[in-house]
Amino acid sequence: MDAETQSQINDLVELRETHRRRLKILKLAKATTGIDTQPSVTIEIEAIESQVIELDKSIGRLHASEATWLARILPAEPGAPASTPVEIDQQLGAIGRYIFSLEDGVHKDVSGIYRLIEVDRDNDKIDRKLRRKEQDRNTYIIMMLLAILILAVVLS
Repeated sequence: MDAETQSQINDLVELRETHRRRLKILKLAKATTGIDTQPSVTIEIEAIESQVIELDKSIGRLHASEATWLARILPAEPGAPASTPVEIDQQLGAIGRYIFSLEDGVHKDVSGIYRLIEVDRDNDKIDRKLRRKEQDRNTYIIMMLLAILILAVVLS
């Protein structure tokens, strides 16, 4: 993979990770505020999600163009030897760099998936806490209403 393409991929991956961090913060804010979430937060979440998808597509296109470039340097027929040891060395170096770049991208994608799973798990914990608080509040209201009703019956 040439340095320019790798630089473009690295820039796009860094930009995608920045968007994902912002997205995580906004989703946590949305989970915390619940129904009181400002519409602008929801709109921004949707916009960032579409930006992340576009960045993923761009990264994929760059990797695909690299795969096309790699196909150009390989021999035309499977098993056909390259004409010189220098060409063989160049081909193996290009293949190694390409495979290394794929492993790096896959590692980052997998770690991104783990982060998303952690965010979902954290959001579930927040949702459970909010539901528990709502249940506690409802239980308190019911207890107060029962106390008022009993007091009204006793006084009458």
